[in-house]
Amino acid sequence: MLHNKDRVVVEDGFCTQRTVPTKQVHHRNFPEIRAECGSVAEGTVHLVSQLSLYREGAQNAWHCELIDGAIADVAEFLAALDATGQAAETDCGCGGP
Repeated sequence: MLHNKDRVVVEDGFCTQRTVPTKQVHHRNFPEIRAECGSVAEGTVHLVSQLSLYREGAQNAWHCELIDGAIADVAEFLAALDATGQAAETDCGCGGP
């Protein structure tokens, strides 16, 4: 069973050329920060990067703590993917920009 499944949201989508299915991943507290990749694992790794960049612009310690919590949730979600073998999924490969 995946931990923090309620905090990390995974939705189905399509690549920019609308030909290859993708996964869109975001944290429930930061829906505006999304990662769209070919697999849940790849999207989760990219989401950690996106949240880390967002943290650099945080205006105060309280906001940093919220972002750090989201990063920890996403990292735990990725670890759960690794434990269930789902992190080995293939990427999109559509060649889109």
